[in-house]
Amino acid sequence: MTGVVRITSQEDYTETQADLILELLHNYAPADIYKATTYQALFKYLGDEKLAIRALAFFHLAQFDPAGIGVSKYSPDLEDPERSRAIERWRKRLTEGRLPPKPPKQ
Repeated sequence: MTGVVRITSQEDYTETQADLILELLHNYAPADIYKATTYQALFKYLGDEKLAIRALAFFHLAQFDPAGIGVSKYSPDLEDPERSRAIERWRKRLTEGRLPPKPPKQ
């Protein structure tokens, strides 16, 4: 892990941020797509101070909920307060029951 922290230290990433980036570089397990906690974490990451973390969270959410992109008008490079408003528009899909999707019937 220290290699990653050392490489990213030029960009002022903490060890926690570097760990999160590594986590977000991996695919989620199929079962995670149906968990509200997955979306709650990704929405939190959409508001992170680091663009790389926001972009990776956006990548996952865009795959899980493509319709949310148009509804929210979110982009990782938005500045606050527009970014916060876009996140809330997307998060509203979770509170309205549109997310997470229902697991397929077996």
